[in-house]
Amino acid sequence: MGATGATGATGAKGDTGATGAKGDQGIQGIQGIQGVKGDTGDTGATGATGTTGTTGATGPTGATGPQGPQGDQGIQGIQGVKGDKGDTGATGAAGATGAAGATGATGATGTTASVVKTGTGGFGTASVSCAAPTPKAIGGGGSVPSGQLTTSKPVFTADGSAATGWTVTGSSTNAGVTATVYVICAP
Repeated sequence: MGATGATGATGAKGDTGATGAKGDQGIQGIQGIQGVKGDTGDTGATGATGTTGTTGATGPTGATGPQGPQGDQGIQGIQGVKGDKGDTGATGAAGATGAAGATGATGATGTTASVVKTGTGGFGTASVSCAAPTPKAIGGGGSVPSGQLTTSKPVFTADGSAATGWTVTGSSTNAGVTATVYVICAP
């Protein structure tokens, strides 16, 4: 056999081989570090109004307040209807003159700033009126020397809103009979 010949020149580069098969999935990587805190979110919408709560228990009764001042005296009430005339009684024997009666007790103090006005009239009728500064009639009365009063009432303004005087009428209509009337006037 003859001697080995010299090595031949390197052949040209072969074509790229086909892509190899997909490798197995690698193991899970380690957890990353915590990210920085995010910006504050927008304010949420206002919630719906809650239902009304139940009524609380009733509180204790407060202490009684001080007594108010005394009210003004009311006007005299309307006189009642005149009753039927009774039968005429037999004439009694004249009685002996009685002893003078004891002096009556001092009357109660009248309404503050009130005044009393009097008047007279013939034929058993008399009237009297109040005037400034005490224009309101808050009471009154009168008398007839011979006979009895058949009317004793306040005199009102035209519209009936206030009493401004007093009037009386007696059962006697003789010209010589003088009726006396009084009225209590207040501011």
